[in-house]
Amino acid sequence: MGGRAGSPAGRDRRAAGGGGLGENLAVETSGARDEIGDLARAFGSMVESLRRSQEDLLKAERLAATGRLAASMAHEIRNPLTSLRITVQMLADKGQGDANTQEAYAIVLGEIDRLELAVEEMLTYARPRPPQRAPTDLNKLCADTLAFMRRQLEHSKVEARQEADPDLPKNLPLDANKIRQLLVNLILNALQAIVRGGSVTVRTLWSAEARRVRIEVADTGPGIPEAVRAKAFELFVSTKPGGGGMGLAIAKQVVEEHGGTIDFETSGAGTTFRVELPADALSEPLTGRHSPGP
Repeated sequence: MGGRAGSPAGRDRRAAGGGGLGENLAVETSGARDEIGDLARAFGSMVESLRRSQEDLLKAERLAATGRLAASMAHEIRNPLTSLRITVQMLADKGQGDANTQEAYAIVLGEIDRLELAVEEMLTYARPRPPQRAPTDLNKLCADTLAFMRRQLEHSKVEARQEADPDLPKNLPLDANKIRQLLVNLILNALQAIVRGGSVTVRTLWSAEARRVRIEVADTGPGIPEAVRAKAFELFVSTKPGGGGMGLAIAKQVVEEHGGTIDFETSGAGTTFRVELPADALSEPLTGRHSPGP
């Protein structure tokens, strides 16, 4: 009578045939391989996590060092710029010289403005501060910013356009200096993308229902390269050779300080940056409106 597989006789026959020991060994070896594989994967994941942590730490240290350097440089540059502005403004106010001389004074003052804005930009990123909100006429701020950049736009043969929503309240709770900086950075980014010719459009849109304002800066450039789209707002990432890569990072910082969001759409026909800002702090949401346009 044949023995069962689990009986002593069955085990003896399996051992004699070489099957019993081999089966057990295969099962045990397979289990060991699975455990070693799990350990190897866990170890690899831990090493990768440590590597990323180290990279993040080094990046944070470099950014901190850059911030300290930027703040130091900004303070060193600011005083000479103030002296230059006072001197040139005094000469311009005297009205001496012909029209060409007065034009030269205006150019120098405009360039001083740009340098002061760059200094403020370095300080903004190095030492962020909460927005100093005050009732702001955003449409007028956009117009003034385009006027401030008019000479640079004309030099690049780029047409500047403004599309202002007439229903936009004049008392939006914004930090006007920071929003001006945001606009300048987005316009400069568009200007650099266009190279020569084309247009830049600054647009405002008001949503009374959502209590939000949208700012759009659209250009007719070739679009943002796909390779840098995912990291366009990172510090020191630039789509233009030789660019500093601070403009969009600071734009994003300003927007987030105001509790808003920023994104973009891009294609070979151009790029549009969209900024949305909440207007919940408005004390009189339906007053202080622009009159409807003609």
